[in-house]
Amino acid sequence: MEKRMGDMTPNLSRKEFACQCGCGYDTVDYDLPDVIQNAVYHFQDKHQGLRIHVKINSGTRCETHNTNVGGSMESQHLYGKAADIVIYDGLTDTAIPASKVADYFERIYPRSHGIGRYNGRTHIDVRTARARWDNRS
Repeated sequence: MEKRMGDMTPNLSRKEFACQCGCGYDTVDYDLPDVIQNAVYHFQDKHQGLRIHVKINSGTRCETHNTNVGGSMESQHLYGKAADIVIYDGLTDTAIPASKVADYFERIYPRSHGIGRYNGRTHIDVRTARARWDNRS
């Protein structure tokens, strides 16, 4: 995977957050890109010399796409407040373990944000209330 320059943060572009069904819905909450970019900076600092980058697996979703992928009717993805991400070591193209990414978010946001643990990816959202779940199986 090649490191990209973004138009929202150094690593993130608005198009990466757009609904994957192609409908054009691409609303993104103001805080979400910065929350994700700060995680990239954290892993960059922790692993000196690595070219850390991030992939948005799922960002904003329209209602139809959210239903099609089995998302919750209250999903933060519907409001542009959530993303499912994978953070990579750009030198080896190896994913940083999703559990480490979730652990980072939980340390930074102990009383707020939604943090979901999945196999191979981490959900982060910028809701004001605290929400946690683990869907690894």
